[in-house]
Amino acid sequence: MKFSKFNFLDLNCLFGVSLSVSLLGLGISPAKAQQSFNLNGDYDFQDVLTLFPDKGYLKGEATGSSQNATLGLDKIEFLGYAILSEVFPALANGTSYTFKSNPQDYGINDENGYVVFFNQAGNKIFGTFSGLDKVNKDNSTAFTTAQLKIIGGEGKFKNASGVGNLFGTVNVNTDTFINTGKYTVDINFSVPKSIPDSANVSGLVVVALAGLALKNKIGHQAP
Repeated sequence: MKFSKFNFLDLNCLFGVSLSVSLLGLGISPAKAQQSFNLNGDYDFQDVLTLFPDKGYLKGEATGSSQNATLGLDKIEFLGYAILSEVFPALANGTSYTFKSNPQDYGINDENGYVVFFNQAGNKIFGTFSGLDKVNKDNSTAFTTAQLKIIGGEGKFKNASGVGNLFGTVNVNTDTFINTGKYTVDINFSVPKSIPDSANVSGLVVVALAGLALKNKIGHQAP
């Protein structure tokens, strides 16, 4: 097969464009992967309760810190709600009451609650929760269990998602409504991570090399 100079110039342009597109493709063929993490640790905290007797609920805002938390997430903050018609009988009789981060679950018109684990470097994960406090009226404590759902994050944990559990004991102070305690958390979550798609990259490299080889062959045959 013989190619004219005109044919060669057309093919030269064609393979030049094809090669450029193929090489550009090397950088735009990501595949999605998940990087998994586990957060566990013990958090000492203080929970300040605000009661709204006319509206029938209480709001709890807490802050705390940990000496042994993994991933460097040594700070905790959370905001939750409970219904007074559950809380007062539980305190009086030593029974249980529920609490949640979503006030709408109780028909409460207030800001959304949350739980967030973070550090000073700007890394954090945050989410929602629902749980149960079992009151021990003999020693004025409550044993807490809760389920956590991670719905986002920042820093190295951006777009985190996962689930976890929390449990621990809190002191119940009905005079000041400022309670202290310790919670243990265990959370498994993942973060999206982009990696090169090796199959696509390999295919593009083969196409690019084949194009170069054919172009050189044609070049040698052109007049």
